[in-house]
Amino acid sequence: MTIIKVSNNRIKFEHPIVLNPDKKYRLGVSYLMFSLRQTFFIQDCWFAIHIPIPTTNEHHVSSTNSVTGSYTIKALEKELQAIFTVVYSSLVAKMLKDEKTEIVNKLKSATTRIYIKLKIKKMSHNNYVLVLNTPFPLEIMNIGNFSKIFRFEQTIRKGDTILPNTDFISENISELLSPLSVIEWHCNIAEYSYANHDDHQHIHKQEEIFHISFINNNFYENPVYKESPKKILFIPLRKGLREVREIILTPLNEKNEELKILKNVVVYLQLKEE
Repeated sequence: MTIIKVSNNRIKFEHPIVLNPDKKYRLGVSYLMFSLRQTFFIQDCWFAIHIPIPTTNEHHVSSTNSVTGSYTIKALEKELQAIFTVVYSSLVAKMLKDEKTEIVNKLKSATTRIYIKLKIKKMSHNNYVLVLNTPFPLEIMNIGNFSKIFRFEQTIRKGDTILPNTDFISENISELLSPLSVIEWHCNIAEYSYANHDDHQHIHKQEEIFHISFINNNFYENPVYKESPKKILFIPLRKGLREVREIILTPLNEKNEELKILKNVVVYLQLKEE
């Protein structure tokens, strides 16, 4: 039996594995590991920040800020924080230029209170929400797809002003944290695999080289997935195959779409003679 380690779904052999034409071979998965840090594409979210100016009744209103791009929730929080910090720093710089020392001192003393919060909170089993809390009023010029993606549709809309130091809580986002129901792993050297039958997409369970079903698997709390099957399913190799020069693994979802969101993939294969 030969043990083969495949990293990131592909391995190319400097010296091919030569197969005995008088033997039959089968391939199975003995161990699998990957990580999944889900990203969300935020589009056309525009807002203005209103910062109260100490010792006055005035507000410093920023120019329109926007968020567009792919983010994890943590990365989105960092992006919003960076925007708030830039706007706050620009106000301090303006007051320095205007020689308003008292205002500058009060602004600087309040810097520990300018942090934004965008955090996932567990409410109960399989009930997670996203909590947004900002240090200053936030005028929503255009919400884009932010509310729809993160389930804030009942609490944050275009034209709203997000009040400062107030928790805005989304609806249940547990399905966002468990984006996969199944993964089917296929292989270019295995008989019946999806990669060998482009015109006849795989639909039969017995033809998979490896199958994972997820039940309430929370990739936010557990971004690294590991599995060692108790019973290895061995699939016959492609008919007529005499040597193995390269192994390509293809993870598919339930719609037969290739999954490209899996990172740090490590698969151990066992190649055995019948």
